[in-house]
Amino acid sequence: MATSLYATIAVLVSVTLCYGKVYHAKCEIESSSGDPSVPLVGDLGLAYDDVKGKTTITGRLAGFKTDDNITEHGFHIHEHGKLGNQCKDAGGHYNPTNKTHGGPASAERHVGDLGNVKEDSSGEVQVNIEDSIVKLEGLNTVIGKAIVVHAKKDDFMSQPTGDAGGRLGCCVIEAASGGNRANFSFSSSLLVLATTYFLFLWQAN
Repeated sequence: MATSLYATIAVLVSVTLCYGKVYHAKCEIESSSGDPSVPLVGDLGLAYDDVKGKTTITGRLAGFKTDDNITEHGFHIHEHGKLGNQCKDAGGHYNPTNKTHGGPASAERHVGDLGNVKEDSSGEVQVNIEDSIVKLEGLNTVIGKAIVVHAKKDDFMSQPTGDAGGRLGCCVIEAASGGNRANFSFSSSLLVLATTYFLFLWQAN
């Protein structure tokens, strides 16, 4: 009887350890008043899976110039959730750990260094980014920070911002109300099944 109780407790503990959440947020890009010829707009969705430890950013941006020979644009999270003064009130890159600027895959980078987005021939961008540094909960969450789309390509080297040029548009990252949902991954399910099987064999012996 005691053995069965211990087995049940062990399985429940395994389930609890593997059980996580997916946190959601949204960001609605607005064009900066600094370049009215670029009516940049867009809707972005963010999702942070605390089991995988990764955030995905997806969505669509539209309104880029198609005749300027610039197809890539710096895409960064900035430190303040303020959009005034042609998006300059958003401040610098979000960098709570005081790192140097880099690309999204660099060993050293700002939390906000998300690289570039690339427009198509119609001046639109399909955003699909996955990042393991950006978080939507806990220490250094990006909720309340700003996403800024820049006029030029981030070269990943120039300090402190990759020489990405002016700010075409920006938005404030807001938690999506009621968007959080429970998450139980396939790998988590396998772990629970393996634990249960091991305990079954242990009891049989």
